Amino acid sequence: MDTDLNRAAVWVAIALAICAGCDSGQTTGSPSLDDAYTADGGIVMEGLPADISSGGANAPPDAIDTSMADSGADAECVGAGCPCPEGFESTATGCIDIDECQLDNGGCGDRAQCVNERGSAPSCRCRDGRIDVHGDGSECLGTLAVSLGESHVCAISEDRVVYCWGDNTYGQLGDGTNDSRLQPVRLSMGGYWTAIAAGGHHTCGIRDRTVYCWGSNAVIGQPLGSPNATRPVRVGHDDDWSEIATGDLSACAIARGALYCWGQDVSSTRPGDSPLEIIPVAYEPKMIGGGPSDDWSGISAGRQHFCGFRRGLPICFGAALNPQVVGEGETLDEAFRAVGAVGEWDVISAGHYKVCGIRDGALYCWGQGALGNGVFETLQRPTRVGTDADWKAVVAGSASCGIRGGSVYCWGHLHDSGRADGVRQYALVPTRIGDADDWIAVDAHRGTMCGLRGMGLYCWGDDANGQLGRGIGGSVNVPARVGLTNDYTGVAVGE
Repeated sequence: MDTDLNRAAVWVAIALAICAGCDSGQTTGSPSLDDAYTADGGIVMEGLPADISSGGANAPPDAIDTSMADSGADAECVGAGCPCPEGFESTATGCIDIDECQLDNGGCGDRAQCVNERGSAPSCRCRDGRIDVHGDGSECLGTLAVSLGESHVCAISEDRVVYCWGDNTYGQLGDGTNDSRLQPVRLSMGGYWTAIAAGGHHTCGIRDRTVYCWGSNAVIGQPLGSPNATRPVRVGHDDDWSEIATGDLSACAIARGALYCWGQDVSSTRPGDSPLEIIPVAYEPKMIGGGPSDDWSGISAGRQHFCGFRRGLPICFGAALNPQVVGEGETLDEAFRAVGAVGEWDVISAGHYKVCGIRDGALYCWGQGALGNGVFETLQRPTRVGTDADWKAVVAGSASCGIRGGSVYCWGHLHDSGRADGVRQYALVPTRIGDADDWIAVDAHRGTMCGLRGMGLYCWGDDANGQLGRGIGGSVNVPARVGLTNDYTGVAVGE
């Protein structure tokens, strides 16, 4: 009988305690009861019978500590109740983390993914490998094209805006300053950009079908001795440009099928000229060849030579037509050299002192340096590299790269790795980079390489001037996303 009376008294005390908090609007019960229940529903209130205190059969069926359910120790008992901390909401069973991402993607925008952070504001991360400009997902760049120069990189975003990063000694980033950048900075001129080509210490691009260049005065359409341009300068008067490529001190572009070049006179064919000799300069675009009927396409640049297709015929020119650079072949119009027959090459790429091409899936290179066959050599005729027949893309340079079966392979001067002894890293045969098999484009310049996986831009190799664009500096051996943490459809490297 006494036991029954004791139990009745306990339940009356509990009822009174619960009712004491009714006027305050609290749904979590009184402080004493919240303190009394453990996480597993047991009651530790001093003076209660043991079978109740231990969570036994006589414990109330709703004996749940709302400050502990789901949120653990995140809630604190303060004043007349146990309020949930910031970032949590109170429910009948406890404090539940608020998922701010459910409302308007957490304010992240359609190019970023909202990531819910427990008990705090959400974070934003750029989608699909886009460049994260500021490291917080507030500006995410999808890229349509990217080009590497001597020590800088420029890219066109999905909004057709140009961003550049790396060395800016000559104003080649085009942001109106000479300040070098470790991460992408917006070009000072907006508009609708459709092509970008980074050269030695300059950059050129096509905006609204008009050519603009900036950086070193050698290729900005101004006489030698003129100041370098830290902002884009219009070159020529045509307004129907479609393609552009830049070398160390020259540039070539295509308008209505006709080829024009300016800067160093790449059309010189004087015998005995050194590929490094500075020869007459054209300040304005000069037509090379026969005009629109030439139907040029696929122009690419080496240091001082260019290659492309003229009416489907693979042509190289420049470097005084040095056969050790552009290879042997029929000399045309005293300026061009045919390096194959119409339809013979699917892809052809000029770079540094060499040329590489793909035909029927097989890779061929010629010129000087590490051509992919295990030695340093000079070859005047296209020579097959390996026996594989599934090459999809290639870019020639002091570092050359290609895509085979979805994987990216590189050879030549891969990077300096910041070594104190100055020893360069070389691969004499195509060497797989990373383990990804979804690469769609790749490009390289000297010891820096970049490629596209889906819509994500990755770079690796030499970062002496911040050209990897990661915001922190430092060379890396494996592909790393551009941006502070990082959408692309094309990639190209300037010499």
